Amino acid sequence: MDLIPFKHRDTQLARIRKFLCHDLFDGICLTSRVYPQKEALCCIAHAQADDTVMYAQAVNLPYDEVKVGQAFGPLWSKHWFRLQIKIQESWSGQEVRLVWNSGSECQIWVDGKPVQGLSCMKNRYYYTITSCADSEALDHLIYIEMSVNGIYNDFNEAPPDFQATLTTAEIRVFDRNVFNVMMDLQVLYEMAKDLPRDSCMSEYALQVANDVINACVLGTKEAYKIARSRARHALGMTSGKGSHQIHAVGYVNVDTAWLWPYRKTPMKSVSSWSTAFNVMEKYPFKMAFTQPQQLQWVSEKYPDFYIRVKHFINTGQLIPVGATWIEMDANMPNGECLLRQFLYGQKFLENEFGTRCTDLWLLDSFGYSAQLPQIMKHCDVTRFVTIKLSWNSVNKFPHNTFWWEGLGGHRVLTHFPPGTNYHKEVTVDELLEVEREFSESRRSNSSLFLFGHGNAGIGPSEEMLEKLQRMKSLNGLPRIQLSTPETFYESVERDTTRLCTWVGELYLERHQGTYTSQAQVKKRNRRAEFLLREMDFWTSIATATSTNQGDYRHPSNEIRRIWKLLMLNQFHDVLPGTCHPEVYKDFHAHHDEIERVAGSLCQIALTYILKCCHSVRQKVLHDNSELNSSVQSADVHINGDAPLGVTNGLLKGDNGSLELSETEKTTGTTTDCGEITVVNSLSWPRTQVVRVPAECSWGNSLQTDHHGNNFALVQAPSCGLCSLQLCEVTRPATATVGKDGLIRLSNRLVSATVDTYGRLVGLRKTGSAKNFLNSGLHGNQLVMYDDFPLYRDAWDSLDFNLQTRRIVIDVVKPATVVENGPVRAVVKVCVRVSESSHVTQSIILDAECPYIKFNTQVSWHESHKFLKVEFPTSMTSSQATYEIQFGHLQRPTHYNTSWDSAKYEVCGHKWADISEHGRGVALLNDSKYGYSCVGGTLRLSLLRSPTAPDTSCDIGDHEFTYAVMPYTGTFQAAGVIQEAYNLNSPLNLRPSPAFNLPTHGVSFFRLDTNQVVLETVKVSEEDPRSLILRLYESFGGSVAATLSTLLPVLSVSRCNGLEEILDDDEDVDFIPGHPATIRMSLGPFQILSLIARF
Repeated sequence: MDLIPFKHRDTQLARIRKFLCHDLFDGICLTSRVYPQKEALCCIAHAQADDTVMYAQAVNLPYDEVKVGQAFGPLWSKHWFRLQIKIQESWSGQEVRLVWNSGSECQIWVDGKPVQGLSCMKNRYYYTITSCADSEALDHLIYIEMSVNGIYNDFNEAPPDFQATLTTAEIRVFDRNVFNVMMDLQVLYEMAKDLPRDSCMSEYALQVANDVINACVLGTKEAYKIARSRARHALGMTSGKGSHQIHAVGYVNVDTAWLWPYRKTPMKSVSSWSTAFNVMEKYPFKMAFTQPQQLQWVSEKYPDFYIRVKHFINTGQLIPVGATWIEMDANMPNGECLLRQFLYGQKFLENEFGTRCTDLWLLDSFGYSAQLPQIMKHCDVTRFVTIKLSWNSVNKFPHNTFWWEGLGGHRVLTHFPPGTNYHKEVTVDELLEVEREFSESRRSNSSLFLFGHGNAGIGPSEEMLEKLQRMKSLNGLPRIQLSTPETFYESVERDTTRLCTWVGELYLERHQGTYTSQAQVKKRNRRAEFLLREMDFWTSIATATSTNQGDYRHPSNEIRRIWKLLMLNQFHDVLPGTCHPEVYKDFHAHHDEIERVAGSLCQIALTYILKCCHSVRQKVLHDNSELNSSVQSADVHINGDAPLGVTNGLLKGDNGSLELSETEKTTGTTTDCGEITVVNSLSWPRTQVVRVPAECSWGNSLQTDHHGNNFALVQAPSCGLCSLQLCEVTRPATATVGKDGLIRLSNRLVSATVDTYGRLVGLRKTGSAKNFLNSGLHGNQLVMYDDFPLYRDAWDSLDFNLQTRRIVIDVVKPATVVENGPVRAVVKVCVRVSESSHVTQSIILDAECPYIKFNTQVSWHESHKFLKVEFPTSMTSSQATYEIQFGHLQRPTHYNTSWDSAKYEVCGHKWADISEHGRGVALLNDSKYGYSCVGGTLRLSLLRSPTAPDTSCDIGDHEFTYAVMPYTGTFQAAGVIQEAYNLNSPLNLRPSPAFNLPTHGVSFFRLDTNQVVLETVKVSEEDPRSLILRLYESFGGSVAATLSTLLPVLSVSRCNGLEEILDDDEDVDFIPGHPATIRMSLGPFQILSLIARF
């Protein structure tokens, strides 16, 4: 009897690894034995086509013969291959596979149906032609649809000269006996390697794995049976009932766009789903998916396959999760856009499959707004799943399963699957990581485990399911079972009393550069959000004022289409600026379409409204008399001045015409300008300087600039229209140059002192000596930083770059007064930020405007630089305030803790503010999202210059506006919220005849308080004779408000974000009549949706 030698652990592990590895000992390892026989394809035919060519057209293309080794291009091109395969008769009764590697992504078609995807990512090369070759059916015709997408590497774009090379095209016999042994040995190897070295199970797995290899030496069927029997005992040892319970759910993440354009995504979806369906037919697992947008694409481009998708959804094997139209960015879209994601996502699922989601999955978005819980609850979504906060660069997030509480106290059950990704490969190490990283062991004992290769990896694989079967209750590992999201939620919801609560935003301590990358994308997004708001508002008014259905037909289909285009382009890689440049070609084409269609729909609706005004004018005049008597005075201060008696109302004059209330008459008499209509959809009256036509009357009401443009001060009613009339400017805006060379800008409300560099050395409320800037420092100071990332260029802007601050003081053209009132005062300056980039600014102060604007033009030609502007205020506060969706949020202005210092760059919307008791400074903008505030210095991020994945990101010319607004009192009472809206939504002048309007216009909606914002007016998705009114409380406190309307409203009910009437009309009191009034109560930051029938 031979002595048993001592077995060194590391040597044994290396032996197992090499026995499994296909790269070493090719004639011995198991991988080489999986395919004992193979044959090269002898007939490969090829045809190139554009993306519009589908299977039905592809079969009729002219094909040419090609061979292995040939390359195909260019990048993004589509190619079709026709394979005429004949299986050898000697292979009868065996499983035969096609093995195809073309260095790209493919879809296999058999009998006119897409049956499976192929990808060189994760070695997904094979397709099973037959599981048992039939000697009577050895001939097979297969088509392969190939897209030359360029497999991404290190988050960089594919090179423009990329070509896909066909390296393998074979049919092979597949030996399932060898495959089963491979799966056994792989699990044993991982247990031996990854379990603690001193654990009994690790040593036992190592011993059994060694025995399995010894049994396989002969390479016969009998040997493999012996090997499996030896493995079976070890793999049958079960874990205890107290082990952590893992719920395994198949998942395939398909980014709607990223390093490929939108047109490539439908094929990715079909490849992933068809592959998963093949696996589902062998293994009883369930797969979750998000993004109904991809379902719609598949239904349009692959209608036959879509029938198969519906089958798997109806049988419960394919589970829709996520609730939103796409997996959007959750920081930058405005509140209405986030809410529409739920509306259109849920409506699609309900209409197509009769189901809805109760959960939101945003696994890869770059942080989550504090208003998201309320938006979710408003849309009947109560559960949230993400994994992204595991990517934090500084602090480990303390919870995996918890209550997330957002603005207004709204809570949703939230789960972070332990680990750092949502595409698990089912390894022992991953299961151990889940158990190790799960932080709720004293409060809960279950977690989700999402397995499947994402994007080009085409989903869950057969190998994953085989390993899951072996690991199900394996001793030494947490328990894992094939499950569903609902089963997991139910296991948690049995007892949530011990779960912790996280209050506020879920801030991602990474990817802060995404608030600024691709500046033009962010600018067009903001502009589109406001344009679609206008479109909804005016098409709704036209619909409600239509005397019969034939007069005006609401363009609901076009409006939905345009909204979906906007939502599509808010995908979490598109809007943040982290996509291949090809995606942004699509983005700009889509936004051209959005602007064209939305602008046209607005014009049509406004033309109809003005046409109707003549027939209803007398009724409107009568109704306004009653309406104004019903509007209650509100003690609300605007711009820090005297309270307004009626903040959003028009009062009836002695002559029966509509006139502005006395407190709204901030200027003198008016001058008519002909057939021009002033359009204002915002829910407060406006006084603003606008560019007016040349035919307007001259005098103190008008100012012509050095370019020949005419500017005047005009007024408009809330949510309404009026004829263009120029307001006399009694307190002009002026610009004077002092003996010290400094320029002083001043109007009735604010004054500023500008130095030769265009910087502010003083900022005051007019009549006050108190400087709102820190003495000795400069406002509007442009600063440059280095911006070198460690890993992901367009994504990350890291804190160490803040040490490279350099002020911009190289003057090309010193500050000069170019306009000196009375309507507008303008100072122009040009500074050089580098040898190749410069900034030109017009510093503007308008009459009756509480802020100073900086219209900024930048010629930007930098690499890895970051341009910001800073305002060092004289405020002392430990918190700064930032606008977010439907509200605002406070964040620290210090670096006391690691959590504080990690927020060195944060996301905000139209404004940010720092204040102390009695005064403050707000920074407004029309297209920016990145802010910081340290000490008393407010900074706005303007431009970055990353080089990947877009090598020329933001190179070129830019134009944008920001503004600084000093105030007394609180920012709420000073009107910061309203002024930020005004900056982003200037009064519209339209060449439409307004002679049918009452003298001072018509207001379709009026609110008696500026604490509530009427954010949205839209036609109901289900009932064209109902309007949805969406309001929110904007100050952060409780309020009673009255909304009055001239529209013929018959009844009003509360509804949710899905436009379903709520049984409870709590806090809403509708009083019908002419006018109709709605009295309501709102809590802090509450979103209130109403359905008004007319």
